[in-house]
Amino acid sequence: MNCYSKFKFDLSENTHLDSTLAKRLTDWLVGGDCGVSIHDNHGDCDFWEKYRAILYCHPNLDTCKDSGKVDLKFIKLWLSKDARDKGRSGRTQMKVGKAFKYMWPFLTPVQLETLVDSFKKEFAPKDYHLVKGKTREHFANAYVKTREKQQNMPSSEYVKHLSNSCMSNKTFEFYGGDDNVTHPCEIYASGDFTQYSLTVGKGSNIMAARCVVYTNESPYRAAPIYATSEAAADKIKRHILDDCPNTDFRSQDMTGASVLVLSCHRGVIAPYFDFRPNQFDSDGELSNQGEFCGDDHVNAIASDDENSCTCENCSETFDIEQEGAFFADSHYCDECYCELVGHCEFSDESCLRDEMSEVIVSDRGYTQYWHDDVISDNAVEVEGDLYSIESGLVFQSDFSGEFHLMDDHCETSEGESATSDELACEENEWTHNNNDGLWYKTDLFADVPSDETTKEAEAV
Repeated sequence: MNCYSKFKFDLSENTHLDSTLAKRLTDWLVGGDCGVSIHDNHGDCDFWEKYRAILYCHPNLDTCKDSGKVDLKFIKLWLSKDARDKGRSGRTQMKVGKAFKYMWPFLTPVQLETLVDSFKKEFAPKDYHLVKGKTREHFANAYVKTREKQQNMPSSEYVKHLSNSCMSNKTFEFYGGDDNVTHPCEIYASGDFTQYSLTVGKGSNIMAARCVVYTNESPYRAAPIYATSEAAADKIKRHILDDCPNTDFRSQDMTGASVLVLSCHRGVIAPYFDFRPNQFDSDGELSNQGEFCGDDHVNAIASDDENSCTCENCSETFDIEQEGAFFADSHYCDECYCELVGHCEFSDESCLRDEMSEVIVSDRGYTQYWHDDVISDNAVEVEGDLYSIESGLVFQSDFSGEFHLMDDHCETSEGESATSDELACEENEWTHNNNDGLWYKTDLFADVPSDETTKEAEAV
């Protein structure tokens, strides 16, 4: 019997990770970012035993009622089936190190210290600092700073991943009359818009979230929030609401607002507008029938013929100096570049969209788009869907070597993983024991003690 015998109770119910913190803690432990990989061999404890221990105990974190910050001193666990049946009241509060040691008894003192330090670093409240302003410098800085590591967070048309922003970390060769490099988003500095940004620490060069907001009249109207985490997105939204409680985050209608008309040696500068209307006139007013269009992601309108280049995809001409329109030894116009080139969220690299596929990465339905080369080594197809091998949603059968959904997972008394169908096909060689949930060799099943035998033995 190994160190995980205490977790051999049924998990058929009450396994949903309904807490955002609990889900984040589980993903952190399983994903390997914690500094201790559960895929490594640790004595007689295999991956599935270590993963099940997390599900059995359901480690969760509390937040301070006053500050809303995560309590880094304690983790709450369920220590038994009876405790799980009681719900939240059945949780036991344990110091962080003791809780990790309870779930993973194999941890050495050095590994435990590494795990606790990594936990505090990961879940310590971030010192987010608000930066806001209306100047060209404010807008440019919000787009060229290094971003914080992107977390796996829900996204929508109103809240997007900062890693997916096509205007971030770009080098532009748009020179104005003073020979200074101009970032396209500087055109928002007309006085109608305010740039709200969150940095990780005061004076930091690391960006956590940003949002362009029309603040010339009430209610404010916000463009989509770009953030690296749910916490950062919520934080910047609260700052905007502090300034205007009835801010509209959904319409994204900037009709009536104006932008700067910035001319350069190649024409008129415009960023990608992720709001409507996406056109503006020669006087800078946004409208549906403007002279200039901000819908090309990286664009300098009316480019010089001498710098023109033919798009590999649509054969239209564009300015060869435009960064972001060159990929895999081919030139693309901005529209085709956006259409053809995507971002692999596994490798954090650009790649062709038709070489990417959607991968399920967690039990909350989160998905990411990965390049096919990455998928071949890190994901598997099960029942028509692609799953990350490290998602905890699939397992590899020791009988067939094939991957199956965890819903079909069974374990033998010998520690092997298989499906019930595979065990049933073994010519009645295996029998399921309802007491501990394991499958035993049929000829040995009679020797397995029942609940009544166990109670009698304990009474003696």
